[in-house]
Amino acid sequence: MDTPRTTYAMTENKPGSKVSAEIAAALAASSMVFYGFDRRYPKLLLRRASRDELIWAAAWLHKATKANYYWNYVTQNIHSLDSVFAEFGWDAKHAGINILPSKFVLDSSLFRPNANKFVCSVLPEPPTKSVTYSSRSVCYIIK
Repeated sequence: MDTPRTTYAMTENKPGSKVSAEIAAALAASSMVFYGFDRRYPKLLLRRASRDELIWAAAWLHKATKANYYWNYVTQNIHSLDSVFAEFGWDAKHAGINILPSKFVLDSSLFRPNANKFVCSVLPEPPTKSVTYSSRSVCYIIK
């Protein structure tokens, strides 16, 4: 990357949730603009407006507060994510969104299958290897 990568800090007066909310709003508004021209692109924009970072935040807020509002947000929006399960990074929280709730809702088939797929994808010699790992990798299958 040959462009400057400016660093910004979040503070109490400048929280990061505003940025996520602004992006979600822009994507939702854009979906309305493109609706008359293309049927697929607006749907993609709306899926992206329900950003994985917001679901990730709601999962952690539920874990910390036990407030049903956050849990409802997670379960109502988990289906808006792409079916990518083996990705966790700065711009994709899919794996974490499945792993974290699966720890406190062990009887849920909503999160457990993708959580297991992710864990198994990082194992040595899995059928669907997609990441590199150290020699000390350990797998915990959620049962």
